[in-house]
Amino acid sequence: MRDKCDKTPFDIALENGKRDVVNFLLVAKREGPLGSRRGYPVRSASLGVKLQYSLPEIETVEPQLSCGNSPDESTSLHSAIANGRTDMVQRLLDHGAEVDERDQFLQTPLDVASMEGKLDHARTLIKYGADVNSRDTIGWTPLHTATRYGHVDIARLLLDNGADVNAIQRDCATPLHIASCNVYPEIVQLLLDRGANVQLRNAYGRTPSQEASKGAKRVAQLFSEYGVRKE
Repeated sequence: MRDKCDKTPFDIALENGKRDVVNFLLVAKREGPLGSRRGYPVRSASLGVKLQYSLPEIETVEPQLSCGNSPDESTSLHSAIANGRTDMVQRLLDHGAEVDERDQFLQTPLDVASMEGKLDHARTLIKYGADVNSRDTIGWTPLHTATRYGHVDIARLLLDNGADVNAIQRDCATPLHIASCNVYPEIVQLLLDRGANVQLRNAYGRTPSQEASKGAKRVAQLFSEYGVRKE
């Protein structure tokens, strides 16, 4: 069910900060296509990260660090990135926060940076050794996430640092499937330039070119330029 802006109940609850509704939907059908445009489940936990990791929570980290205590570095680092706290991100890492610490959905801080479009944070995390090919509970890598949200600069950064351009998630979708489905021509171009396999099929038997939304003329043109015949 969607409104005229193609938003699901999950999208609306999230945008309006309705934590109880978000949690209900996550519990009811976390891995279903609650927020997907064409069948790929949106990373519900990533979308809800700003609710899960609130700004007041990370404010408690500073006194703990100054007193030499050991805060919950996973929650704090995820929080700092989600809320754009560059100073806190650096302090946590300098004080030994685990760069690849995972939350309950196996998402790392780099997943959060990739979803939120935090390029500087992504660079910092990679500098500290973040795994660019980590996977969450449904098999998404940071590259899948950056692609889903249209962050071409982060996608490029991940690829420059060894991200698998043909990584597949639970539904056997590659980042190229995701970019085609969501009509991000610039990311499609980037992935093709980096050697993305145009023949891989997802769990529904569809290639990336078949996932392009109707009217995505530029995406279709890109596939044509790479010798992919219209299917």
